[in-house]
Amino acid sequence: MQVSNHYLYQYAKSKNLYFRMRIPTEYVYQFDLTKKHFTATLKTDDITDARWLALFIKNKIKRELKQLVLGEDSKYQASNWDFYGYLRTKFETYLGWGKKLLASQSFADELNQIPAFTDDDNDSYAQYLEKLMSGDKEDLLALNKQIAHKPYMMNYYDAYSRFLTSSFYTDIHKKNPNTPNIDKPSAAESFFGEQHYDEDFYQAFQDPESVYDPQVIKRFIARHAYIELDFKKHLMKELKSFKQDYNPFADDVNAKAFNPVEYNSFLELIETIKETQQVIADFKSGKIAEAEKENSIPLKETYEAFIAEKAKSVKSNSIDLYNISFNFLYTLIGEDFDIQKFDKKKAIEIKEAVLL
Repeated sequence: MQVSNHYLYQYAKSKNLYFRMRIPTEYVYQFDLTKKHFTATLKTDDITDARWLALFIKNKIKRELKQLVLGEDSKYQASNWDFYGYLRTKFETYLGWGKKLLASQSFADELNQIPAFTDDDNDSYAQYLEKLMSGDKEDLLALNKQIAHKPYMMNYYDAYSRFLTSSFYTDIHKKNPNTPNIDKPSAAESFFGEQHYDEDFYQAFQDPESVYDPQVIKRFIARHAYIELDFKKHLMKELKSFKQDYNPFADDVNAKAFNPVEYNSFLELIETIKETQQVIADFKSGKIAEAEKENSIPLKETYEAFIAEKAKSVKSNSIDLYNISFNFLYTLIGEDFDIQKFDKKKAIEIKEAVLL
């Protein structure tokens, strides 16, 4: 690749010149971008025209990035710290884009592969989050792939952390020490969401005797993951209903103009939906496996209880024969085999192994 000035590049086998610009680090992290460079062909091999176009594009991109940052930052003001309210502003936009993609057939196959959320999924996800909260704080890092609107949540998180060391939280916690289930806000969360005070305000009312409680922070993150699940559930329900009834010969689809930052969030939302559903499926499978293990009757444990009782009435050489037989059985089906699953098919398998 030949490098020119003014953000120009020319690839070895390409006649045209390309514009390539590194996206500043602060924008990459703020908007959770996967690509750190913007590259596009200028569709010209004239160096003079290409230089002019490159400078024009560079300045336009920088101006628009600043506007996007200002627009995003304005959503993080104290009066807007309401995750439900924030997601409400996104719902119609995402729904419109989803419908537009479905109408163009560019999203239909992907949507078909994503199952609808059920009420049972809500219950399982709530249990999954409760389990995460009972572990180390690092366990919550798993939610990074499940929460689509992380920038908003993290700004929310900073102010909430300051609130937790204030005298307001101390008073609320004394009056309401019990913590509700994850599907309902705590008294502290309700107060924080209703009052709309900012970090500076809470800083002025710090409680010198406050004790940091990591469980409250873990619940705060998990609570917002749960709220977003509800958002995803309703969005997928609407999109699947639209796909079912859409008539390409009669129906018009209106959608908000594509905004690169919001559209990136929409695409990330789809990925987090897939991740969340996989987590729920794995959690359910794990619960089934745990239940089976809890209710199982292990072969070795049962045999040891049997042989201990048998030893009271038979000679030692008989016990030795029992041990030889069961040690062989362990090699075939394992010491932890649930004897409740011992059926005719398993008996035939063992018989054939013995006769070999």
